[in-house]
Amino acid sequence: MVLFSAITKYNCDPVLINTIKSKAAEETGKSITGLAILDNELFVVTGGSSDIDVYDSVELSFSRRMNLKELIYPVDITSCNKSKCLYILDAKGVPKSDEILRVDSNAKLIKNWSIGYCTGYAVSITDESNVIVSVHYLLKEYSPDGQFINDIRLLVGDEWTDMYHPIQHAIKFSSGSGSKPIEHVVRTMREYDRLIELLDVRRGGPNIEQMEYPFFLSVDVNGNVLVIDVGNSRVLLLWFDSYVRFKIEILSKEKHGLLHPWRIVLDETNGRMLVADSSGILIFQLRE
Repeated sequence: MVLFSAITKYNCDPVLINTIKSKAAEETGKSITGLAILDNELFVVTGGSSDIDVYDSVELSFSRRMNLKELIYPVDITSCNKSKCLYILDAKGVPKSDEILRVDSNAKLIKNWSIGYCTGYAVSITDESNVIVSVHYLLKEYSPDGQFINDIRLLVGDEWTDMYHPIQHAIKFSSGSGSKPIEHVVRTMREYDRLIELLDVRRGGPNIEQMEYPFFLSVDVNGNVLVIDVGNSRVLLLWFDSYVRFKIEILSKEKHGLLHPWRIVLDETNGRMLVADSSGILIFQLRE
């Protein structure tokens, strides 16, 4: 029933209702690097800019601009509804270490901490409000106030991931009541790009190598997984049990005008899907 609901919700031709041209992106000529929604506000960060553009997520209108002087080169941003705060992955540049910045909705710095001398790609929040950072070859998990919890190294087949197999993005969540946590990880391999699902870290499952550079994930309240397939300029819905069992194309270049999608966030309160693309932030209305 959940699968049927997901098919209906996402595959009924989402309608493009607006395109937001980020002010910071237009001024700097840089790309949008992250989107996050918190309390009916959309927060947008841009590569190389210490400014955060804020929009009303209901009216889709510009609200205000905030400057965070500690921010050097934002790589990603996510929100925690429980803690009512934002987490920004910031690339400080050599020889400094990348950092996580925890800020409130007015860009007041609450806490910042180093992730070590490694390259950070993306950040996500767990059901326990912990912070997951995807770095070059593993995942790092922190408490909400930056206390280190664990390094998560991933086993694929019989080999540990290494520097040649960077992890791009990971989301940890519980799939169904009483079930084990599942970590869905997008990994860029030397030979090809593929999405793998880690349950008991086992080999097998359907071949889904037709994706080209899958990069960023989003999960809705029902556990439906959306992935941006950057190389094919599309967004896919993936349904899991032990392996990927179902996949449909939700958005594409041909039907919906995607050019170079890079980030995605779901606004489930307003029934919308927001995609950061080279042309701006595309807002799609989902039809039930």
